[in-house]
Amino acid sequence: MAKKAKLLEQLGKNIRNIQIENNQYNVEEIDIEVLKEVKEKLRETITDYREDISYHPLENSIMITFLGLMANCNEWTEIREFAILHYEWLKLFLDLTYDIPSLSTIKRCISVIDPSELEEVCIEIIIN
Repeated sequence: MAKKAKLLEQLGKNIRNIQIENNQYNVEEIDIEVLKEVKEKLRETITDYREDISYHPLENSIMITFLGLMANCNEWTEIREFAILHYEWLKLFLDLTYDIPSLSTIKRCISVIDPSELEEVCIEIIIN
């Protein structure tokens, strides 16, 4: 429990310290090690309900969506464009063996997440 609280505290500090440029957060300033740990937490916490498990790990779509939203993306297409533009950075902590997930894959992944599981992870990140 202490390790999880420390991880979320680090992520919270990183998010709060990001410089805002042109109304967008510079998400690339977030510590890569913290992002790797958050990805692992998502993998452990969020159940993958997809019937046909895709080549793309569920946590990839979640992380891309979260980071895109933090970068002020407001639509699904903007979130995917964000991922394409930040491909080199994303592959430092995501398994992008099969490239960036398609728009439909990202939407499908987000749609099958149990809201209570996602809420649990989000609350822990926001509180710290």
